[in-house]
Amino acid sequence: MGNTSTSPNTKAIKVEPQGRPQESVTKPLTDKRIVLIRHGQSEYNKWRSKTYSKMSFFCESVPSRLRDAPLSDKGKAQCRQLNSHLGKMNVFGESTLVVSSPLCRALQTATLACEGYEDAVSRFVVSPLISERVHTYCDIGSTVKEMETRFSEFDFSLVEDQWWVHSKYGSENDVFEPIKESDTQVFNRVKLFYQWLQQQPEDVIVLVSHGNFFRCLFGHWFAKMKNCECREVSHQKVERWISK
Repeated sequence: MGNTSTSPNTKAIKVEPQGRPQESVTKPLTDKRIVLIRHGQSEYNKWRSKTYSKMSFFCESVPSRLRDAPLSDKGKAQCRQLNSHLGKMNVFGESTLVVSSPLCRALQTATLACEGYEDAVSRFVVSPLISERVHTYCDIGSTVKEMETRFSEFDFSLVEDQWWVHSKYGSENDVFEPIKESDTQVFNRVKLFYQWLQQQPEDVIVLVSHGNFFRCLFGHWFAKMKNCECREVSHQKVERWISK
């Protein structure tokens, strides 16, 4: 079984993924490429844009149907364009690790963005540590069983069945009622993920996650990414922020 890491605000979270190549020698992050991808437009993003245009966003509650919102048609088209761009960047290879948030919009983005390159990727791993900051219904996820059925190419061994349920979010009876994460709670996740990232042997690491999470990872100076935006970054920027 994998290693675990605990904190007063979280359940035990497995840090070491299953199936890590035993013969691999882990290089320092200074020798690796780190590519960030924010998910494509989701149905929640689409709904929010409409409410902004009507000036009703602050008056309307987020519909519960938008729990774990999937990509919109526009979001899927964005991902197909990204697929071509990633190919030109020479991102994919036998030493490429793709890590996705467990939220549907991120998993769909990773799947479409990597379509046609599956055999050229070392591993597809899902980590709850890089999920979006819990704020509303669209940040509450699906069960592992539901996700494994839809995204069979991914390794879900780091994900508990109801991965979004932590004492910091609420009790078992409150699992569908989003409770906003504090800055401290998100930053605890960021630090755990950075520790995990340092242990991975691949040369190229592609992270498919969310705008608010990336800003927590790199600091609030980091300009929020647009839907399906791709950025290659230096690990030193993460390290400087984490060490504060």
